[in-house]
Amino acid sequence: PGSSLRGALARGYLDTFGIDGDFEKLFLNENVVFPNLYPSSKDTQGYVLPLTAAACKRRKEAHGIEDALYLKGAVALCEEKGIIPNGIDNYCLCEKCRQDLRPLQGYWYGDVKSPEIVKVSKSLRLHTGIDRATETVKEDILYGIEAINSKEKNGENILLSGCTQLPEPSIDKIRQLLSEPLFIGKAKTRGYGEVEFSLKEDIPPQEMLSTERLKEWDESFKTYCKEKFDLNPEGFYFAITFQSDAILIDRFLSPTLELTIGFNNTEYIL
Repeated sequence: PGSSLRGALARGYLDTFGIDGDFEKLFLNENVVFPNLYPSSKDTQGYVLPLTAAACKRRKEAHGIEDALYLKGAVALCEEKGIIPNGIDNYCLCEKCRQDLRPLQGYWYGDVKSPEIVKVSKSLRLHTGIDRATETVKEDILYGIEAINSKEKNGENILLSGCTQLPEPSIDKIRQLLSEPLFIGKAKTRGYGEVEFSLKEDIPPQEMLSTERLKEWDESFKTYCKEKFDLNPEGFYFAITFQSDAILIDRFLSPTLELTIGFNNTEYIL
């Protein structure tokens, strides 16, 4: 998580440089975001699979990956208009073997039309509690620590990556901190969480937020609704993707599932 990365860097910064003007700019400034680090390849950024990702019940991603967002959106429009969609079960089957589709969780990278799925292997180690008085095993205390394995099945080190924006004057100090391994997360005194970092400049893909891409999504969704359910949706449609965990609150500061985006004349369909 980005919060763990931020805490590890802040601790290392204090140990190395102490509290100075750059510390506040880096770690107390809301404009500096420390990203979640996701499994990636050497050349491409990794992402979390969306909740609408689905794959074959039997063969998983070997039979391809489907995104059920269009289907869920079309069904919501049908319900809004009082239409009972016909043959909806056919859209919940694998195109290759006609088995049921099931939600697919995990991470992906590469081409969005043919993504590479990343499977993160984890290990669970059991530990006993120690009685501080006798320095022996304490009864009824047994706990486990789950950790990401440092290597993939092919023997290569697992690679995690994320994108951030740092103040230009502070980059050299961050590079100095990252020149040595850092420990992130819990159970650091037991040897968990050792990570080696590298920092490189990158230009984020601007097309992800382009008007052309939004128009393409809208046209593709309307085409899907027309071909599958004979619907002719009016208006402009778009999807919002969260790149990290979020807690939504309403104007009374209470938790809510309804996202407020501040656009006029906007309605939710899903």
